Amino acid sequence: MRRVNGMMLAAGTVLVLGASAFGGTLTIRDRNALADVDPDSLDGMYNWVVDGTDSLFQQWFWVRPDGASFETPLNGLTLTGTALSDTNTFDDPAADTLAMQHEGFGLRVTTTFQLRGSTPGSGTSTIGEQIRIRNIATFPQTISFFQYNDFDLRDTAGGDTVQIFSGNTAIQTDGSVDMAEVAATPAPTAYQVGTFPTILNSLQDGAVTTLNNFAGPIGPGDATWAFQWTVTLNPGQELLISKNKFVQVPGPGSLALAGLAGLVGLRRKR
Repeated sequence: MRRVNGMMLAAGTVLVLGASAFGGTLTIRDRNALADVDPDSLDGMYNWVVDGTDSLFQQWFWVRPDGASFETPLNGLTLTGTALSDTNTFDDPAADTLAMQHEGFGLRVTTTFQLRGSTPGSGTSTIGEQIRIRNIATFPQTISFFQYNDFDLRDTAGGDTVQIFSGNTAIQTDGSVDMAEVAATPAPTAYQVGTFPTILNSLQDGAVTTLNNFAGPIGPGDATWAFQWTVTLNPGQELLISKNKFVQVPGPGSLALAGLAGLVGLRRKR
């Protein structure tokens, strides 16, 4: 069941201001997996279903542009386009890739999600992500970009444990279900784990957020986590973030046993 809290409702005016003809839920599918994304809503990516089990409540992005005193969710920018495509036609003829573009604050943010399922019944799936942030202003900007994650493994809000390793790898478990994300390049400048809704409220409270580098572990409970990138971009300069997610239902008990280093090799070739 979708949770709604006061902070999410407070963002309703932002959703109206950011509304566009490209809004609405878009679904990507591949073999045993699907993911739902609403690029013009605070929901963001809100389902990742593998062999019938949903593991994701919310993943979304916030940006703090140069000089701003608070973070703005990506849907607070103008959604200028979306595109679905199939990159895995022979294995599964369905749209498995979503690209979306938002603009605002002199920035152009292009996000691409590519879903890879596996053999039905295997319980495994990956999502490769690329986020390209371009300074389209005529002056340098120092920006902070945040990725917030609320995975509800086994489709339940409680019972999750999460820890961040090496500043760029999050591992979350709930009984026999495991997930991991590796921020391959560049490494985040900050990170944080916390119990829902601590991090989300911080991003939505109208004040500056800087993640505190608390790596955990925390749990079992309703675990959440976030990455932050802070960078100065000259006019026309880009920040390209590449990440990979992996989920296994049921998991092997520890994703360390699954070989996390191999996740980096799952990056899409361009």
